[in-house]
Amino acid sequence: MRKIFPLLVLLLIPVFFFFPLLSHLEEQDPFCSVCHTLPGATYYYRAVQATTQTETYADLASAHYGKRPQDFQCIDCHRGHNSITDRVRTILLGATNTWKWLIGPLNLGTEAGRITVPYLIETACMKCHTDTLLVLGFDNHFHNLLPMAYSAWQDGENLHPPPDDITANLATLNPAVNTTLGCRQCHRAHHHLPGSEEQHFLDLEAVFSGCVQCHREGKQGPLQIEQ
Repeated sequence: MRKIFPLLVLLLIPVFFFFPLLSHLEEQDPFCSVCHTLPGATYYYRAVQATTQTETYADLASAHYGKRPQDFQCIDCHRGHNSITDRVRTILLGATNTWKWLIGPLNLGTEAGRITVPYLIETACMKCHTDTLLVLGFDNHFHNLLPMAYSAWQDGENLHPPPDDITANLATLNPAVNTTLGCRQCHRAHHHLPGSEEQHFLDLEAVFSGCVQCHREGKQGPLQIEQ
């Protein structure tokens, strides 16, 4: 054990050195765009453009930049809730992506494909939008019944009355549906849909398929929904 301990120390020194360095660098969007060629570069330039616009944005991520041009970065949506666990996952994901980039960047087209670690995206959304999920009422049931909403309530977050009934009973929240649905299915951050800014950047095709999925998993509600 005495021989192993110095070796472990030597191995951990680079970790403790690079962790704060990488944490600092990832706060800079230009640093991200160095490796994230396509589609990442497209998203970066959309964000830059959004900081000079006031009305129309190319996608949901750009709208975040347009409304908070001074204090928003790519990493805000890609590092989860900024807990120790999420930070470790983010660094490991970054290391994996760096290795993929070194052996040959892939041209994925303009729109992003599969999200590698959906958990990080979902928890990042919850940093700012928990209240939206906890507004009670049928008009918001598609948020209320998500597992992340139920977990937030059990962790002590407050329920909110629906806009049309401020005297509603806020004593409890219905148990969540056992579903894998989350923010990302309906709110596509980098998906460019002309005119979608007028619909809260919802991908309506994904929304209706998500409704059907949730109804099937919850074993109630209509199974055929059309736009």
